[in-house]
Amino acid sequence: MKTMLSMTLPAQSLTWAKYPFALVGGASATLAFAPFGWWPFMLISMAIALWLLPGSRPFLTGWSFGSGFFLAGISWVYSSMKVVDTPTPLAVAMTTLFCVAVGLLFGLQFKLHHWLFNRLKQVKEDSGQHMHFALFPVTWVLFEWLRSWLFTGLPWLYAGTAVTDTWIAGWLPLGGVFATSALLAIAVALAGWAWAGPSVLRSVFVALFAAGVLLGGLGLQQLTWVKAADNPLAVVALQGNIDQRTKWNLENILPTYELYRDFTLEHTDADLILWPEAAITTFTSQAIPFVDELNQIGQDSQTAILSGILTDVRDEDGRFRVWNSVIGLGQAQGEFHKTRMVPFGEYVPLESLIRGLIDFFNLPMSSISPGPSQQEAITWQHQGETLVVGTAICYEIAYPNLVRQRATDSQVLITVSNDSWFGGSIGPHQHLQIARVRAIANGRPVIRATQDGMSAIVDHQGNVQALAEKFVQSAIRAEVYPTTGQTPYNRFGHSWLMLLGLLMLSYAWWRGRPTG
Repeated sequence: MKTMLSMTLPAQSLTWAKYPFALVGGASATLAFAPFGWWPFMLISMAIALWLLPGSRPFLTGWSFGSGFFLAGISWVYSSMKVVDTPTPLAVAMTTLFCVAVGLLFGLQFKLHHWLFNRLKQVKEDSGQHMHFALFPVTWVLFEWLRSWLFTGLPWLYAGTAVTDTWIAGWLPLGGVFATSALLAIAVALAGWAWAGPSVLRSVFVALFAAGVLLGGLGLQQLTWVKAADNPLAVVALQGNIDQRTKWNLENILPTYELYRDFTLEHTDADLILWPEAAITTFTSQAIPFVDELNQIGQDSQTAILSGILTDVRDEDGRFRVWNSVIGLGQAQGEFHKTRMVPFGEYVPLESLIRGLIDFFNLPMSSISPGPSQQEAITWQHQGETLVVGTAICYEIAYPNLVRQRATDSQVLITVSNDSWFGGSIGPHQHLQIARVRAIANGRPVIRATQDGMSAIVDHQGNVQALAEKFVQSAIRAEVYPTTGQTPYNRFGHSWLMLLGLLMLSYAWWRGRPTG
């Protein structure tokens, strides 16, 4: 009979061969996300991690796994560097360095798991082996959460995102993306537990759990968590397909504005028209004629117009500051400033040391200030009713808790982005998938306008109502139903899940303490 030890520990004969295996195992997770959508690969990748975890040198093994995970999953970093004509060898080197650096988090995850596993095993062999499987979902989700905020955060490639188009997505409104990741990790851990000590009872238990997750998700999808408005609103998202290399050239300011304005004039019968991030390619102080004209168009047609723009101000000390903003015009009022900055894209870490070394550190928008953490939301007047718009600018849509907070008091979510940095990579597909997850989890429709794709209009259940593919000029249109009320996730967040995870880790540490 196979023992638990023999089934959980990688063969010692693997030695260095396990590192490329871990690299491939991590990379395989990319196939679970858009545009591929082969979500079982997430389970396969997790299973490889589970199998490797108890082996020797856990930090190096986890680092190899994490390096593969990010080298494949965020390969679009390379595309962002090529947009500004970074030499290919340098772009490859910098992308590799970044992904390998982020992969260290998986090294720490494996190390923590391994340390607790051995601590428990020393106390009681059987208990320790069982705890190996119990610890796996805890450490996996804990480090996903850690990635959402550590060093400004890399909230990308969460396991729960992979199930957007499956029955399992029904769990998203209940506990958000982290709870859904936990369900996948638990399923993998239970499968490993059954494989390690094969029995009919264990196999039946695993089958029942898998069926419960699938059928439970299907059942949850039938529930109505929020109330949709009785009447739909016509919304339009504009996509100008402006070349990023020339977007900020002075001679293109007027043609770019006129392109979006003309699109707008074709759709003034819509209730809301959304322009992309920094669609107006000059500062607010210099764009007064543009803003005034758009405001008049919106008022005359009773249309709300929202546009990305760079807001410039001088503070009390006379210092010039710039915010990456969305402004409301016509039937929309207010402005919202981005709070979560993208490293190198909107600010340069260690600026005094690395600014000017290569062109990538001198991007046109790499000196943006973060907006205040507490801001008034943009409002939208429609037939005597005031609608509140939750705004996420570009990368902000990837932060689960940030979007949850902005969705709470709003009826519609909008997100503007400049995905031209992704080029023709998998990045835009992943970005759209993330936006769909936020729609499902919070029960809010999402209107998404990007510079060159993929713009989309998504209903509160995550279904894409209209889509603009990459590299086309387009004005997509659909009807959306604003929603009120809250999903359980929107009401309670994921703090309870993180607390539960920390309590389980604390128990494992306490249980493995020396006695006597």
